[in-house]
Amino acid sequence: MTKMPEIPIATEEKKKNRERKRADRIEKRGGDEDSGTNIKDNKRNDNENKNNACYDKETKKENTNEGKKGEERVEKYIEKKGEIADEPCKEDNEERYRIEELIIDADIAIEEERFSDALLHLNRVLELKDDEEIVFKKAKVLYMMYNYTESIELCNKLLEQNAKNLRALILKADIHRDLGQKEYALSCYNRAIALCPRNAEAWYGKGVILVQLGNKSDAMFCFEKAISLDENMTHAWNQKGLIFYHERRLKEALECFEKAVEVCKTNKYAHNNRGLVLSDMGRKEEALSAYDEALKLDPNMVEALNGKGRTLYGLGRKEEAMEYYDKALEVNANYAWAWNNKGVSYYDDGRLQEALEAFEKALSANPEHILAMGNKGLVLYRFRRYTEALECFEKAIMLDPIDRVGWTGKGDVFFMQGDYEEALKCYEKVLEHHPTDAHAAEGKRRAIEALKAPKNENFMQEENEFDLF
Repeated sequence: MTKMPEIPIATEEKKKNRERKRADRIEKRGGDEDSGTNIKDNKRNDNENKNNACYDKETKKENTNEGKKGEERVEKYIEKKGEIADEPCKEDNEERYRIEELIIDADIAIEEERFSDALLHLNRVLELKDDEEIVFKKAKVLYMMYNYTESIELCNKLLEQNAKNLRALILKADIHRDLGQKEYALSCYNRAIALCPRNAEAWYGKGVILVQLGNKSDAMFCFEKAISLDENMTHAWNQKGLIFYHERRLKEALECFEKAVEVCKTNKYAHNNRGLVLSDMGRKEEALSAYDEALKLDPNMVEALNGKGRTLYGLGRKEEAMEYYDKALEVNANYAWAWNNKGVSYYDDGRLQEALEAFEKALSANPEHILAMGNKGLVLYRFRRYTEALECFEKAIMLDPIDRVGWTGKGDVFFMQGDYEEALKCYEKVLEHHPTDAHAAEGKRRAIEALKAPKNENFMQEENEFDLF
């Protein structure tokens, strides 16, 4: 048998903490088995949705009791260990105890996101016995380690043994979802729902896929169904809030994010999204507090660093804002939102070349970043590089057919080139979807005026100052 790699030695403080956790787990054994929670919901993606919204990936974690209760559990753990050793058939009991200890250590490692250590523990268990529960735990750990190939192999193995293995089916769906195989993932979630219509995780997973497929109304039904089955499903509340947010139903979005935080105070994504909504509602100081809560949970959370910077910028605290954008970029140099927001700051300071470079870096990180594309076009417009600017505006419109910056910028380019009819069409397109847009309204007025004027009259407008996004 191949010798397993050694697990790194823990510090004394960590050992004591883990002993408490082991004792706590032993006390709970038998009545607290995994019910199919998707631990991959804890996995972090660089989701770059509109306005830097963050998608929840939290999982429920058991709380470790400290103080007297913790010490009592350590004593119980030690007593249990001694009892096992004193029983008849000592060799068999020691192996049973060893398996139990390895499983507990694996669970603790998973909680602490030490997935390599967890994998070592689980492999050692499987050397001693072949157990369906351990195989599934291993599949989940491999998934958390982005080892999709081996994870899905284990899921398939479990499904071959039992085609109704709900947890394996949902995990398999999650893997295909992450691989971008949306239709197949959806079919897996539907199979899971058919097997168990009251499984909240299956409804939640189906909702996530439907959002990705652009079917938000059906996705909302799925999230509401998941919540009806498990009202404490924090990530379902978060997703429901995101749908409201993108529909600009800010009050309802805020209620959802606050509910997500209420049921799971450690949901950093809900704290972040709460800050996002509060900032958009003009409640900047409250937004800063929400971002701080997210950063307490994860000081390197780029979405919260960037969001706090954006809020500080809105309060006129530009230097502090730039510091937070830089902090986000220290964590992830390819974080497009931070580059975009740095570009906005440079633009407002009249540092157009630096703004252009920042927007180009945002687009290098994410070529489909609509705001950065439109903002790059606006800088090129200021440089009077109208052909290049027009290309950017048209790309922004391709990404979002009703993009306000794209249509307004395109109208301004046509106006500067003397094509007033095309300019008018662009401004009207903006007002069709954004009837209160002052820039488009003024552009429309000037285009109509230019079309009525004698052909030899010069209506070249002054270059517009834009508020970037």
